[in-house]
Amino acid sequence: MGINPKFTFLIVIPLVLSACLEASILNENSVDAATDAPRPIIWSGAARLSPTDDNFGNGFAEANYNGEKYNISMRVNLQPATSGKYVGWLLKKEPPTAVLLGNMKSKNGPNSYSLTYETITDLSDHDQVLITREPKNDKDSLPGEHILEGIIKMAN
Repeated sequence: MGINPKFTFLIVIPLVLSACLEASILNENSVDAATDAPRPIIWSGAARLSPTDDNFGNGFAEANYNGEKYNISMRVNLQPATSGKYVGWLLKKEPPTAVLLGNMKSKNGPNSYSLTYETITDLSDHDQVLITREPKNDKDSLPGEHILEGIIKMAN
């Protein structure tokens, strides 16, 4: 009993289109306005996100900095957030710093979430990625229950 090729097509094409869209968003502002030349990527890295304690899920994060903009994109698989929300963070150990990236958005089904964040601040020294579960109306600026985490490893 094999996999129906039509079913495979229906799954693969939306995922490929989604990846292309995210790549175009990350590279949207990667051209120097004065020279129309591509801005070189100064720093890039990636992290595999693994579950903490008794949690379930997995994911991947990619980050880069081109001297003017820092971008990070995350794609994760988690149980549906029925009693709260999932939130993305970047952490730095010394001095201890947490940067709130925003709420994870449900994408391609109830277990698939993504987040893209862009800033002019160089966050290359923030090497830990964290996904937390927060109450729906959470007002504090501290990370909640740790669900997934990973360390960004520099690629270049």
